[in-house]
Order: sequence, then C-alpha cells, then structure tokens
Amino acid sequence: MRDIVMVALFGLACFWALRRPWISVMLWAWLGLMNPHRLTFGFAYSLPFAQLAAVLVLVLFLQPKNRHGFPDVSTAKWMVAFYGWCCVSSVFSFNEPSMVLEDWVKVTKIQLMLFITLSMMRGRQQVHAMVWLIAISIGFYGIKGGIFTIARGGSSMVMGPTGSFIEGTNHIALAMMMVVPLMYYLIQQTESRWIRLGLWGAMGLNTLAVLGTTSRGALLAVLVMCTLLGLKSKRRVATLAVLAIGLILMVIFMPDSWTNKMGTIQSHEDHSAQSRLYTWKMIWNLALHNPFTGGGYSVTANPETWHRYAVTEWAKAYSPHSIYFQALAEHGFVGLALYIGIGVSTWRLCSRIVKQAVGPELEWANLLARMVQVAVAGFAVGGLFVNLVNFDLPYYFVALAILTQLAVQQQLKDAAARPLPTQSPAPQRPAPFRP
Repeated sequence: MRDIVMVALFGLACFWALRRPWISVMLWAWLGLMNPHRLTFGFAYSLPFAQLAAVLVLVLFLQPKNRHGFPDVSTAKWMVAFYGWCCVSSVFSFNEPSMVLEDWVKVTKIQLMLFITLSMMRGRQQVHAMVWLIAISIGFYGIKGGIFTIARGGSSMVMGPTGSFIEGTNHIALAMMMVVPLMYYLIQQTESRWIRLGLWGAMGLNTLAVLGTTSRGALLAVLVMCTLLGLKSKRRVATLAVLAIGLILMVIFMPDSWTNKMGTIQSHEDHSAQSRLYTWKMIWNLALHNPFTGGGYSVTANPETWHRYAVTEWAKAYSPHSIYFQALAEHGFVGLALYIGIGVSTWRLCSRIVKQAVGPELEWANLLARMVQVAVAGFAVGGLFVNLVNFDLPYYFVALAILTQLAVQQQLKDAAARPLPTQSPAPQRPAPFRP
C-alpha cells in the first residue's frame, strides 16, 4: 500500500510540475530531505525517484520562460565559491579517486539543484510553500520520534531514515531541531486555529524527539536555539517562559540513563569524546601539511590518512565528527573560510531583511528572516559534533534567506511604483446670490 501511495504522489507531483515548473524543484527537495521512498517496503523502495525528478527539473529549467536568472545576492555567490573550491580540492585530493568521485557526484547534484532552485523560484507564495515543505519533510520524523520517545519512556534512541544523511542519532537530532523555528513562523502566518494547535504540538514532539536521540551536541544546540527563538519571537517574555517550562518538563520525563549521559557534557574523559579530540588533532595535522586544498572528500575514511597524520594509535574514528573539521579536512583552510562565510553572509542577509521588511505587508519576511537566523545559529552550535557539511537541509535555509530577500525587494519595488492616492479637490462654496 505504501508503495502505491508513493508512486501516486510522485506522479501527481510530476503532473503538477508540468503546469507550474517551480513545483519540480520542490519535488526534488522533498525526495532529498524526507527520503519518502525509504518508508516503503516493496518495489518503490529502490525505484529511481531522484533521477526521474532530476530529469524533470532539467527539462523544465532549460526552457527560458521557467527561469528568472541566478540571484545577484552576495550569499548566493558565497555558495558558488564554496562549491567551486570543493571541485578544486577534489582534483588535488590524495584520497582514493573512486571515493572522491562518488562523493563529488553526490555533492554536485545537491548544489546544482540548489542553484536551479534559486533561479526558478520567486515571490512570497513560493517561499511560503518551501517553508511548509521543509517543515513537513523533517517534522514528520520529529512527530514520529516524539511519539516513539513517549511510548518508550525515553529509553530508546530515535534514528533517521536508512541510507540518508540523517540516519544517525546526532544527525537526525540536528535536522529536527532546525525545523522548529520554521514551525513557529508558520504558526504566526496561519489563520486556522486547528493548524496552529497542530504546529504547536509538532514543535513539542520535535523537541522531545531531539532529546530522545540522546545527542549531547543536540542538547546544547536546543538550549541555544530556544533562547534565540524566544528573543527573536514576537512576544519575547511569554515565548521564553513557555519554551523554558516545556523544556524542563521534557527533561524531567526522560529516564535516569538519559540524565547520566547528558551529565558527561562537562567531561571529555569518555571514549566517544576522546576519539573526537584525537580525530580533530589528526585533521589539524593534515591541514597543516595541506593548508590550501586539504585531502578531498571522505579523506578521514581512508586508513592511509590515519597512518600519515594520526597522533595516536588507538583512537581512530574515521569520521570528522564536526562540520568545521570536516570542511578543514576535505577542503583546507580556504574551504573552511568559504564554508563559514556562507553562514556569516546568511546571518547578515537576514539582518538586512529585518531592517528592510517594515510594515504589515512585509511582516512575514521580517519574522522568517529571524527564524532562519535561529536555525542557522542552532546548526552552527550542533554542527560542532556532526559531519554534515554536504547535507542539503542547511543550504535550503540559506536559499530561504536569499529568496526572501528577492521577494522583499520586489514588494518594495512594486510599492514604490504604485501611484499615490490623489486627493479630491475641496468642494467650492457657491457664490452668494445678489439681486
């Protein structure tokens, strides 16, 4: 039954995209973020949905009427620069060529589709649709994981879909946490009381699911994100109070095993923390010897890398365990600077939107920009402990900021071109009658 539903939904989306081409990039984003075919058990599990969606996107993109041009926004240029440098580091990689090529093809598909998305989507309606898509695609696993956590009393770990970027507990935790600010935005933009209540429930279940992953890095990110969410919300004191009370109740609900593991945040003496520290030392040593281009994709997964640059014989994690050290290991100091530059540029772009989006008509953009900042800050903190440089979800938040800026500029331009209302002349008093 699931397989039939999956094929039917995919076919319906393809038909819809033929009438509205921007739906095609939404379809690609849905497949990449949610991996819905991984929820099936039969023939649909291995069908090439992504390849078919990519062909549809390219066919529609090649028609000039369906594209608006690449955005002239500095943040978009940072994205292009980082991808370009990733190509350079791949050429000079000392890793296995087959491994580098496999990862480069995967990243290229993600980045090119993001660039096409920025060229095909415009306007508030399409930005709003993308927000809903991201919130539903990742929020589904948060709702499912939250219910699972309640049913198991918090004693079992929440995992992501098999074969995806977010399969691991730390990875799915960070993804679920990032969509919570988008749910808050949708609450403020939705008139239906029942949809708002559902979104409030989804926010709570997503947060509970994050705790259910037992990810210590995600817990730190949740604390940072909840604080920023309260400070950047419309009602700061009330929102902070609700978030604090809700988080405290969730922590009380979790079992002692969860509390004991979270207590190890203050220490770095356990094996997991020690392996991270030694891995980061190895990567730093690698970067000093290859400062410009690093070692290329998946360099830490190569045993030869550890033989050359490891500082210890026993702690070999074969994973960067950090977005920053992953960027440094794979693309050198130049790649790390460009990667951080994307985040900094996105934050500044959102701050610019907040200043520009003044008035009732632009209130949506003001709030969305602030929520994107909350999500970016949460990813910056949670990313300290996960290797998700190539994960497409954070880049979609960058795309949201860019598309929101374009929508604000268009609304301001339309408002400036709109003629001012003319004042009707004052009625003239009739001349007095003179016999």
